[in-house]
Amino acid sequence: MIELKTKFTEEDFLTSALYFTCESKAIAKRIRSIQFIPPIGFAVIAICSYFYKNNGLTFFFGILAVFWPIGYRRRAKGGYTRAFKSQIKEIAEKHPKIDSKVIITNLQINTTNEFGESKLSTSIVENLIEFPRFYVIKLKGGGGDIQISKQLNPTSIKDELIQWAKEIGVEYKNELNWKWK
Repeated sequence: MIELKTKFTEEDFLTSALYFTCESKAIAKRIRSIQFIPPIGFAVIAICSYFYKNNGLTFFFGILAVFWPIGYRRRAKGGYTRAFKSQIKEIAEKHPKIDSKVIITNLQINTTNEFGESKLSTSIVENLIEFPRFYVIKLKGGGGDIQISKQLNPTSIKDELIQWAKEIGVEYKNELNWKWK
């Protein structure tokens, strides 16, 4: 049995939200399609403008077709960051101090906070992820995650969590050097 404490911090929630966005195949597919389909249209418009001898439009849409993929990636990155920051800020204003207690066994995970208590089977755990400031227990099927602060728990907890992950057969991911790209 592992007993842990968690505390809501905006920075940790932002990091985990951006990590799961980065890992999402659906979001990656959406970004790729928006990153590369419009430049094809811009190139077609540039070619048509060239044949109609409109050099201004040819130049404009040609440049747009070349630089769109670079600019869109940066814009999407900033857009996700701003969106998540505003959502997390709203949650933090509504519930400024969400302190939870987590008890982990090989059969279930019990969490208790000001809203109540929940019991989850360990069969729905997808993986255990370690970040520089916290651990995340990722649940299957978009069921969310459980964040565990490193600051509130002893340093020996890492070995216990890794051993627990091995016992229940889930993957441990070391993301200590992860950066939002």
